[in-house]
Amino acid sequence: MTASQIESHNDIISCMKAVAIMAMVLGHACVHTPVDSVVNLFHMPLFFFVSGYCFKEKYLNDARTFLQRKLKGIYWPYLKWSIFFLLLHNVFCYLHIHNINDAWTGYYTLTEYKGRLFNIVTRMQAQDYPLLGGYWFLKTLLWTNILAYLWLRLTRRWRYNDLIGIGVALMLTIVDDITQYSVSFFNIQSHEYAAIALFLAGHAFRQYNLRPLSICECVIVLCIFVAGYFYWSTAMFLPFFDNTIIVPYLISAVLVIWLIYSAFYKLQRISILHASWGG
Repeated sequence: MTASQIESHNDIISCMKAVAIMAMVLGHACVHTPVDSVVNLFHMPLFFFVSGYCFKEKYLNDARTFLQRKLKGIYWPYLKWSIFFLLLHNVFCYLHIHNINDAWTGYYTLTEYKGRLFNIVTRMQAQDYPLLGGYWFLKTLLWTNILAYLWLRLTRRWRYNDLIGIGVALMLTIVDDITQYSVSFFNIQSHEYAAIALFLAGHAFRQYNLRPLSICECVIVLCIFVAGYFYWSTAMFLPFFDNTIIVPYLISAVLVIWLIYSAFYKLQRISILHASWGG
């Protein structure tokens, strides 16, 4: 890939990140509405896909730097803000921001503070507490990066290791949905395995340098997207999924992401052509 091609891809990925962020805001602003259902079909998968797309191969030979960057970029913000909100919990109760009559949101004793602090530091379990529900994403993103990294590092000599990894991650998702089993201490569940499949899909997309979709293919993906709204709508934050819909959900999410990539690619080509004509 030439320097200009890399810069072009970086611009497209930046636009895709912006779409993911705007879709997340829109989804939270329209909870329990058709808009929320539409956004849930692709916006969280887009975050994990882009994370895999942006993975740098140099880290396969530098595990220490990779882990340091992930701990600094994901775990540390999670940790400091979780502890901040935990320390202010009883203050929020006093100010009636929390419901003091609820077991989760009522006043904490010193023993409860210690237990919750332990869970935050070691298990990244702050999402169970008031005002921090969205923190499930940071925990899932960290484990997705670590587990996907381990897979890529251990299988780097394999041909099609991305595609094999996607298959393994999907099987783990399905088995976990059936057994409802979590890796006990760290509470790793189906949505972590599903996120790994999306991460590896993003990595494979870049590795194989897949072409943008044609107009006809875009129309087909839009039809699949509409079908998804009616038949396999779900959300990535759920710890477990319905096995009758999780595979089509993930496949359609990747196709919609490919569609978004294709749209920005075509828009970029149009702007380049206009700029050259103007020159």
